[in-house]
Amino acid sequence: MKPARPNLGPLRSGGSAVIIGGGPGGTAAAIALKNGARALGIELEITLVEGKLFSNELHHNQCAGVLSPPIAQVLEKDLGVAFPWHLSQRSITRYVLHTARRSIELDGAGEPSYALRRVQFDA
Repeated sequence: MKPARPNLGPLRSGGSAVIIGGGPGGTAAAIALKNGARALGIELEITLVEGKLFSNELHHNQCAGVLSPPIAQVLEKDLGVAFPWHLSQRSITRYVLHTARRSIELDGAGEPSYALRRVQFDA
């Protein structure tokens, strides 16, 4: 009996995959698929399809532009992508949650989060 060998199903070298959605999840999936294939000796053409146009920063993204730990580690160590330090506008070292009757300050030791313009990050 042949030993089990990890594979990517029907994907073979020279094949292609299309991922719909170029947001954080789609982009991470594309990078992970490319890296996983390469680790198995498979070269794939990956295409990301994103409906939003980011040229000239005309698109407005409603999502918060905050990258929180362990995002730098995930990007650099897990996905092999450099953290976009050039997009960071400021570091966030604490948060305050407000309710109708109370405010709770969240702070502590550890890495800060980083604020950025989401449309630049998405582009």
